Amino acid sequence: MVSETTYLRHEWRDWRSTPFTTGPSLTVSGGRLTLPGNNVVALPSRAWVRLEITAGVGTEGTGAWDIEVTLPGKDHRVFRGLPVQDAGFEALTWLGFSSPADYETRFHLDNLVLGPEPGT
Repeated sequence: MVSETTYLRHEWRDWRSTPFTTGPSLTVSGGRLTLPGNNVVALPSRAWVRLEITAGVGTEGTGAWDIEVTLPGKDHRVFRGLPVQDAGFEALTWLGFSSPADYETRFHLDNLVLGPEPGT
């Protein structure tokens, strides 16, 4: 659930080297979801938003990722082929949700599923 004060960073990281490399990453701030390539989606306040992120790792890695954004009562938007943050990203060894805010903020996560795509 997103509120008007939500400030959230989500990243996939590969900690097998120093410095770590980052794969898919996004920011939620000021009522907006910001994705690579200046893709911005306005988010409703105090509503659940569904984000479905897909990215290959290891031999399935392509250096790109996809996200489906579903807003309540609206069609979903799909962004395909977004570049990972670091070209050396190969494995998911850390999945993080954090807030760099210097003010009180909150967000709620629910129904988090991590694993291979069904049927693979």
